[in-house]
Amino acid sequence: MSHFTTVAVQIKDLEDLKSCLTEMGYTLTDAKTVKGYMGTQPAQLVIQSIAGGYPIGFTKNSDGNFEIIADWWGVKGTTEREFTSKLKGTYAERKINKFATRNRYVVKKSVVNQETVIELVRRTY
Repeated sequence: MSHFTTVAVQIKDLEDLKSCLTEMGYTLTDAKTVKGYMGTQPAQLVIQSIAGGYPIGFTKNSDGNFEIIADWWGVKGTTEREFTSKLKGTYAERKINKFATRNRYVVKKSVVNQETVIELVRRTY
């Protein structure tokens, strides 16, 4: 019996996803499968969880968004909710900063509160 869970997130850019995961302290691996209890699942991108245990994988769905694939029972150091929330916040902040730079804004301050609401103070130049 498998314990794999798939979580859909609004993440489309592979390079930004990799940067966010690295910024969060995860190590990208060369693996193309995610190991779980009594099985594996194919993945486009795989990271090793920080505290060991099973890896976490990512695969693109038919909508062009990445899905997180993991056997959370065996992932150590984080929960599905904590990981997903932090990844979504980090990714959103990265995309907002890219948009601001592209549109000639300077981000003066960036604060992410406990509800993962991102507050950016910006000015044009």
